[in-house]
Amino acid sequence: MPELVMKDIKSKMYSENLDWGIDCDNEKSCMVFSLSSSYSGEKAPSVTFQILTQDGESLYHSHSYTVGKCNEVTANEWRIPPLVFKNAKCYIHFTIPEGTQLNISDYSIRYEDYNKPITPDLKFNAHLGFFGVAPENTIPAFELAGLCGFDSCITVPKLTKDGVFVCIHDDTINSRARDNNGNKPEEEMRVSDMTYEELLKWDFGLWKHPAYKNTKIPTLQEFFKICHDYNMKPFFSIHPNFTDEEWQQVRKMLIDHDLLDKFQVKSYRIDVLESVFRVFGNDINCYTLWSKVYNDDMIEKLSSLNLDLSKVRGVIEIQEKSDMKNFNEDMVERIKAAGFTPSAICCWGRKTGEYYQRLISLGVNEFTEDYHCSFELNW
Repeated sequence: MPELVMKDIKSKMYSENLDWGIDCDNEKSCMVFSLSSSYSGEKAPSVTFQILTQDGESLYHSHSYTVGKCNEVTANEWRIPPLVFKNAKCYIHFTIPEGTQLNISDYSIRYEDYNKPITPDLKFNAHLGFFGVAPENTIPAFELAGLCGFDSCITVPKLTKDGVFVCIHDDTINSRARDNNGNKPEEEMRVSDMTYEELLKWDFGLWKHPAYKNTKIPTLQEFFKICHDYNMKPFFSIHPNFTDEEWQQVRKMLIDHDLLDKFQVKSYRIDVLESVFRVFGNDINCYTLWSKVYNDDMIEKLSSLNLDLSKVRGVIEIQEKSDMKNFNEDMVERIKAAGFTPSAICCWGRKTGEYYQRLISLGVNEFTEDYHCSFELNW
C-alpha cells in the first residue's frame, strides 16, 4: 500500500486548503483514491490530483471535482494514471472555500489492473496514445493508453524514404522533433524524404516534457505489438492514400499480431476509405467517415462503398463546447437509422463529465479523446 502523507493526521475536519502527498513505487497500475466526506458551509470544497517528477515538474493535472455533499456523507472514487516514472509523486489538493468545513469520514487507496473494464458500455479511443499525459504518437503514450484501459489507440502511419512504416501525425517532423539540445529542426524535414535511421537521430519526447527525453519515433510494428499486449484495437487516422501494395503490407503486420479483426480506420476522405476497402473488405473491425458538421451526404458516401453497415461509424468532430450544436438528438437518430454507430471526437481540450453525459443521453457510446474522461470520473 502507498503511504499517505497528511498535513494534519490528528484531525478529520478541515477549514483550510489541504495537500496530501502519496508515495508509491507501483508504476504500472492505476491508483484509485476513495473518499467518504461531507461539508458544512455555503460553498462545496473541491479536489484535484497532480503527478510530479522528483524535480517537481508536473506530468499530469486532473480536473477539479466537487467533494461531498452539504451535511450528508457521500462516497466518491477517482482514478489516477500510473505514475510511469520512478520517484514520481501524486499530490491530492483539497480547496476549501472560506466559511466551509470539510469533514472526512474515511479514505483509502488501492491499485487496479489496467485491463479492468471501467465503463463496459462505453468505448474510449486514445487520440495518438494517452496524449494528455505523454508525448503523442510515442511508445510511452501508447503504453499509457493500454495501462489506463482505453478500448482502442489511434495513430497516423507514414512511410519513410526506405519503406519503414512509422507513427507520426504530420508529414514533417518539425513540430515534435528535437535535437539533443532541445532545438527544433531549422529547415522543413519531411518523413517521406528521410530514412528510418535518420529519424532515429531525433528526439520525439522532449517537446512534451524533459522526463520523456530520448523518446524515439515508433515503428508501426512496435505500435501493433503494444496494441496486442494491452488488448487495444489499433485505430488508424488516415489522410493520404497508401497504394494497394502498401496496404497489403499493413494487412500482413496485422495478421502477424493477431489484430486484423480488431483493426479500425477513419478518414474524412471517402476515396481513402475506398482504397482501404479494396484490400481489407469487411474483415476489419470498422470504418469511420468523420466530419465537423453532420449532413446526409455522409450516409450516402458511406453506403456507396457497399460496406457492411454494422462496421461503419458516423462521427462528428467536436473541438469546443460551441460545436455541441452539431451533435443533437435528430442527428444521432439519423445516423442510427442509417445503420451506423454514432461516435464523437472530443479531443483538443479536456471536457467535463456533464459534457459527456449529454452526449451519452443522446445515444453516443464511443468517444475519441486526449484524456480519459471515464478513467477520471465516477460515473
